[in-house]
Amino acid sequence: MKKISIKIFSVLALIFIVLFILTNRGYIGYLIHPLPFDGPYSGMVLDASTGKPIAGAKIVATWGCWDFPYPHIADYVVYAHAISDEKGHYEIKRPKRRGGWFGGNFSFDVYAKGYLSAGYYIATKNSSKPQPYPFSTITPLSKFPAVLDVRLKPAIPVLLRLLKSQKTTYRLRAAKWLVGLGYINSDVVNVLIASLKNNRESNEDKWIRASTVRALSQIGHDARAALPVLENMLREEKIDKYLRLEIERAIKKIDSDSENNN
Repeated sequence: MKKISIKIFSVLALIFIVLFILTNRGYIGYLIHPLPFDGPYSGMVLDASTGKPIAGAKIVATWGCWDFPYPHIADYVVYAHAISDEKGHYEIKRPKRRGGWFGGNFSFDVYAKGYLSAGYYIATKNSSKPQPYPFSTITPLSKFPAVLDVRLKPAIPVLLRLLKSQKTTYRLRAAKWLVGLGYINSDVVNVLIASLKNNRESNEDKWIRASTVRALSQIGHDARAALPVLENMLREEKIDKYLRLEIERAIKKIDSDSENNN
């Protein structure tokens, strides 16, 4: 009797495993339990200031799926993305994937160089209100429209304003972003120099300083006011080897650019 029970249990377990595998990610699972808010979605990506279409914007739809009552256990993520064409048009096709057996979440994000990102999410009773973040716009929706036109705000006016923010992290991120966009002025350089002077202790600060040094290196000739600070950093007794290498490269790059501009 015991052997029969074990065999029955083994057969049932095998059937469960096979069914789980078949329905876990493939087309069968999609037919049984499709993703919520699965689209398809389309629309235009436009400049919020001029109304002109933005080509090359990246649109990403993300489904967080839960296969267990408690989130972050046996969960997985499904992505679908598109790139806007020369007319700013995009289309995200319906993914042939199933949703989590115990629910999940959905978000929709749009990115384009030179613009603040725009994010949308489905608001539920348990959704927490997003904290204001000046580098992106976040919009809660009760339902997701099949056609969504996204208007992105130009980044430079916002970044220039954030250079004067009371929050050090905002000033630093704004300065680095402006460097990446090729927009350089004395305020940008001064914010980066101040960051090097203020960050000294933690391991996290080491990476902040390294990325700040790289930003100054990108600026080149116009960052020559940072040379005394960079040279003083090299004299520090306990300086990380990786950071030292970044500083040496930056000094060489700034010096080289300065000579070429003379």
